[in-house]
Amino acid sequence: MKALERTRPDIGIVVAMEPEADPIARGLGLSRRKGDGPNVIYQNPDGSVVMITPRTDPRFQSLNMGTPISQLGKVAATLATSELITFNPKAIINCGTAGGMDSTTIGDIIVGTGVTQHDIAISEFPGYNEWSKRTIPLDAARIPVVVLKAPLVTDKIKQGIVSTGESFTLDFAQDARLIESGALAKDMEAFAVVETAELLRFAGVVLVIKTITDFVHGGEPEEFNRNFNLAMQSLTTFMQILVSNRQEFLSET
Repeated sequence: MKALERTRPDIGIVVAMEPEADPIARGLGLSRRKGDGPNVIYQNPDGSVVMITPRTDPRFQSLNMGTPISQLGKVAATLATSELITFNPKAIINCGTAGGMDSTTIGDIIVGTGVTQHDIAISEFPGYNEWSKRTIPLDAARIPVVVLKAPLVTDKIKQGIVSTGESFTLDFAQDARLIESGALAKDMEAFAVVETAELLRFAGVVLVIKTITDFVHGGEPEEFNRNFNLAMQSLTTFMQILVSNRQEFLSET
């Protein structure tokens, strides 16, 4: 089958979990490939777009949904990104849901200008404090104006730093670090995706695109489930427009 051939994809997408990946796959016309590895792989018929997300873990059940839990966090994102890089895509896009800071709105699209972490702090040893607080810049300017100005999404787009941490709620130190970083949104995988691409010397474009499902301050965990479908509709629309116009930002790679 041609869909299984390792032709070089234009776009490689990393998503944190299957519930996020499935609507994006439908929107982009991607089909799930057969396999039982640690990640689920989706691909379009000509192989120009491939998406990878960590497989669910059947050992643990989500009590409110009655389904296996998603394998969230930096380790799972690192494994997914590492496998994606074996496809040698021209660009990597990490997209998915995130919590928003006060200036955001449910369904907003956050175009990452950089990624940092708010759950790691090593201030006791010289050099490690700077390393743990570093921000890896992203070339958000590569996104074509035609995408940013698309009528369906233009009023929802904001640009800023995305901060990664492996807790849904924050303790005092994490919250202070998040505010200090100036981040616009927080998630559980963006930094791991970008750092993995950096460490493996991926030479293509790397983008981070998030949609807001809940708020970092003053929100409730139930907000995520309540707003999930609305936010994913917004993200899927943006990804359809971005992927359709991919040649405009891939022309320099």
